[in-house]
Order: sequence, then structure tokens, then C-alpha cells
Amino acid sequence: ERQREALQVSYEVSFRDYIKEVCPDYPFSRHTEILVALLQQVADGIVRRLMLQVPPRHYKSTTASRLFPGYFLRRFPAKRVGLGSYGAELAEGFSGDARGYYIDAGGEIDKSSGSRGRWATAAGGGMWVTGVDGGATGKGYDLGIVDDPVKDALQADSPAYRRRMKSWWDSVIYTRREPDSAIVVIQTRWHEEDLIGYL
Repeated sequence: ERQREALQVSYEVSFRDYIKEVCPDYPFSRHTEILVALLQQVADGIVRRLMLQVPPRHYKSTTASRLFPGYFLRRFPAKRVGLGSYGAELAEGFSGDARGYYIDAGGEIDKSSGSRGRWATAAGGGMWVTGVDGGATGKGYDLGIVDDPVKDALQADSPAYRRRMKSWWDSVIYTRREPDSAIVVIQTRWHEEDLIGYL
């Protein structure tokens, strides 16, 4: 009974209002309003698969990987978020920021989970991260986010890297989804056979 109650929405604030609360300097503009509205539909269960193709330095990672996971977990503290990127260090940075925003919005964390790359809410949900060369054994997610699985044009031009990235998607990321999970892939496009091209 307690677990079922924890899965209910416990935070009725919109994603836009959450951003205004925890990140007052966020630059709302024509394109970021679109990002925010699309991610709201993911949180509301309307959209289950979303690809965002955005150039560098347009607040795609700030919106989808730093702010959105904390909002999602604030609404659903018993659920899990899995995030992957081209490197584990980058993904851990996203996770640490998401945890900070989650706490700033009044979210409670499990005090025993101190890692930036893997932290838990007081309700038993939480967030974990991995890089393209990393694994996710024993981990699942209700919200999966893949942010920039390709670092740059040089990496995108490598057939060997593209094979590793596709294998990572097929064997690590996609296999960890829970029933009714949502997946967001967000990246700068570097190659016609990058992850979005593959999908």
C-alpha cells in the first residue's frame, strides 16, 4: 500500500514553475519553451519516446539532464531515472546537478546515498548514470535519458565508436526500461549514423 501511494503524483507544480523555483536565471526563450513543454508531456505520461535535436549551447542539457530528472523525481519519488552520455564523468555532473535541484525543490533524499552518480530519494526511487562504455547491471528506469552519446565530430566519424554506441544502446540502455517507461534522447547531430540516425 505504501509503495503504491509513493507512485502517485506528490508534487503538482508544472515543469516550468519548477524551473522558475530552482533556477531563476533560466533563459526562457522561444526554443526553450518548446523543450520545457515537450518534457512536461513526458512527465505527464502523454509522450513516451522523445528525440530532441539541438545545437550546442542551447540549454538542451540544462533542461533535459540537469533540471528534468529532479522534477520527474519530485513528482514521482518512488520511480527511477537512468541517464547515459558519452562519458561517465559528464553524466555524473548532470546527476549531481539534478540532485541539487531536487533538494532545492523540497525533495528528500536517502542520506546513505552520497554518490553523485547514484543517489536515492527517501521514497526509494532515485537516479543512476553510465557512460557509453559503461554498464548498468541490475539497474532499471522509468525515465531514461541519453544526452549527447557522441562527444564531437571526430568521435562521430569513427565507425568503431559508432558500433560501440549502438551496441551500448541495444544491450545496456534499451534493455533496462521498465514497463510504461519514457525515453528521451537529446543530442547535437554530428553524423547521419549517430544514435538518432540509428534510431
